[in-house]
Amino acid sequence: MINITINNTGGATAYGVNVTLNILDGGGIPVSWSPAETQTCGNLSLGGVCELKFDNSTNKYFISKNEPSGNYTFNSVASGAYTLT
Repeated sequence: MINITINNTGGATAYGVNVTLNILDGGGIPVSWSPAETQTCGNLSLGGVCELKFDNSTNKYFISKNEPSGNYTFNSVASGAYTLT
């Protein structure tokens, strides 16, 4: 399981906040056995916190025994929108 915490430290409410997790191989390329997974935090007020858990129970992806050993990177990207008034 991978836990990701998003903190809104900006100057306004963040709207429609989404977090996408990818697993990258040693060359920075997304691996074929783990599809990108996106979860939503919704709207985060200033100082708001969103905690997400990513695990294999959603996609049930299979890691083949033929996959090379090595170092893999968990890459997460948060996106959303805000309006300053």
